Amino acid sequence: EILESEPDTETPKEESVAVRTIYLSTDPYMRCRFNEDTGVPYTKSFEIGKPITSAGIGVVMESNNNFGLNQGDLLMSEFDAWPWQEEFMLDQRNLKNLHKLSKSMAAVCPVTYSLGCVGLTGVSAYFGILGEVNPTVNDVVVISGAAGAVGSVAGQLALKRGATVVGICGSDEKCAYLVNKLGFYRAVNYKSKTFQEDFVRAVGEQGASIYFDNVGGSISDLVIENMRHSSHIVLCGQISMYNTEIPYPPPLPAHSQALVEKKCINRARYLVFNYENRFPEATEYLLKQVASGDLQGTETTSVGIENAPKAFVDMMQGGNIGKQIVKVSKSPTLGVLDAIRAYTPSVVRRFIAERTIIKHPCCFCLFLMI
Repeated sequence: EILESEPDTETPKEESVAVRTIYLSTDPYMRCRFNEDTGVPYTKSFEIGKPITSAGIGVVMESNNNFGLNQGDLLMSEFDAWPWQEEFMLDQRNLKNLHKLSKSMAAVCPVTYSLGCVGLTGVSAYFGILGEVNPTVNDVVVISGAAGAVGSVAGQLALKRGATVVGICGSDEKCAYLVNKLGFYRAVNYKSKTFQEDFVRAVGEQGASIYFDNVGGSISDLVIENMRHSSHIVLCGQISMYNTEIPYPPPLPAHSQALVEKKCINRARYLVFNYENRFPEATEYLLKQVASGDLQGTETTSVGIENAPKAFVDMMQGGNIGKQIVKVSKSPTLGVLDAIRAYTPSVVRRFIAERTIIKHPCCFCLFLMI
């Protein structure tokens, strides 16, 4: 339900600031928050009668210098603390989950990348690939949901390790994106009539040694049939199962479970927050790779907060390539900075990233201070 009301943006009282939303993030994990129990310890269900929350970016409208914030400062939430509101008031209680974001980040990459490939999305891909399995040139890595926000980064990271990467996605357009833009060895469309034959041909006779699973269901059953002995499954997400009553992680069908046991396949649930103490390491690496042009970030953008629900549904149905975000309002300042960055050579962006990054003591984000 979309509610319209007069924003409470009068001159902020003591201990509060007025904020305007610029961008919102939509992510598959949010579907679990519509359930009575999310099934995970790191996020809670949405509260009836209160705004949906997600990651987001906004700008301080008024503050009276409260909390060291000034008009024009950028704020962000990396995960689930930004309300789906055009404008709102912040007090000390809810400010603890938001962090100041330097405008100079735009000298290196779009600030929206902090919601995607250099934020928690990219960090999830980083540790899912380099922390859980660490592929080599001898590996065939299969990524399902490969054209999505996490999958597209995970595939690129596996490529950097020299692995052969095969992506599974839902359209010929996405297949072309994975192969032609990101450099995947092959990409197969699971909606194609020849999907099974195409997939078997793509992974070759030896089969897959690593499966980065974002979707579950029948796609994963096919992958398991074509995996090597002593191979690995990184259970990152199960988007095809989120609308079912099956507990997470969902059990495999009997046939697939028998194959997992027969082939000694390691199928482990992956939680990115198990690596929380190493988040700065991942974000620093990702930001440097983006700055030098060695890691591609792709976004699908919807415009207007009234279109945020549709953007979420479209993302859940595979309508996005890369990260799905919602642009709620314009920011002239960010527009100018984006234009400047377009004319900044990658070697300069890389230099800025390497020389000016500091790690925030309370979160994994990296902030550029110039």
